[in-house]
Amino acid sequence: MRTFFTAAILLFSSFYLEADSIPAISVFSDSQEVGKAAAQKIADVIIKKKQEGQTPIVLGFATGNTPIPTYAAFKKLVRETNLDLSDVITFNLDEYIGLPTSHSQSYYSFMFSYLFDDLVASPTNPHGIKRENIHIPKGATSHEEDLSQEELTALAERFPDRQGTALSLEEQFWIAEQRANAYEALIEQLGPIDLQILGVGRNGHIGFAEPGTSFESTTMVAKLTENTRNINSSFFDGNVNEVPEFAISMGIRTILNAKEILLLATGSSKAAIIDEVLKSPISSDVPCTALRLHEKTSFFLDEDAAVIYKK
Repeated sequence: MRTFFTAAILLFSSFYLEADSIPAISVFSDSQEVGKAAAQKIADVIIKKKQEGQTPIVLGFATGNTPIPTYAAFKKLVRETNLDLSDVITFNLDEYIGLPTSHSQSYYSFMFSYLFDDLVASPTNPHGIKRENIHIPKGATSHEEDLSQEELTALAERFPDRQGTALSLEEQFWIAEQRANAYEALIEQLGPIDLQILGVGRNGHIGFAEPGTSFESTTMVAKLTENTRNINSSFFDGNVNEVPEFAISMGIRTILNAKEILLLATGSSKAAIIDEVLKSPISSDVPCTALRLHEKTSFFLDEDAAVIYKK
């Protein structure tokens, strides 16, 4: 038994050493320059895939303050170059459970406010992203009106004795899990994702894959840590009680299945975690270290985020 155990450790260690690599790192003067470079990267992927006849082009998007300059720069680039987005499919990393799409802090609202409102196809913008090709997990689960007819039918079959139009917590979690599974299946059907844009949390999370999340996790119902909720409370007028406790989030395996990954980090508040991600052992304690197992990952950092790493 000891010999087998030792051999297993040696085999794992060998794989670990071969797989671990430092991502390609580019450092820019500030967040605006990071945004311009990231926007150009997104455009280059779209153009290259089109030239190679590989359509649709599947992009993974993130939310939060970090990618806002990227989305602003990308919209400007699309306007200036008339970039055709009609073959683009998008998947967002995550969405809060419990927030309707109309909520000002839902990630649906975020993405349309900062990106899609100006890029979605319309009679005046025929080469925009088709609305049906924009995929963001649906978070609202509290009432029957939040569910599709298909979900209502499945709910009735799963909970035949339920009464009323409000969903119990058990029913809400069950619906969220079905949505997570369906989202993963859709990514598998339409993907793989050609380019996944990421940010990183101060505790090393990617999406809402928090510390301790398995590297084999796929799209899931994720519980937010108190650290994450406290940080995100700044978007909810500082009231942590308004921050949802759960989200539907891509898992780490889902993210690693992307053909290419681009992580963005800006500001001094990200300096410590970037240093840890790039220098510490690969571990689920710091989920972002999993990116070092991916053969085509780039980090775009500003000077403030790179300051500790560069020492």
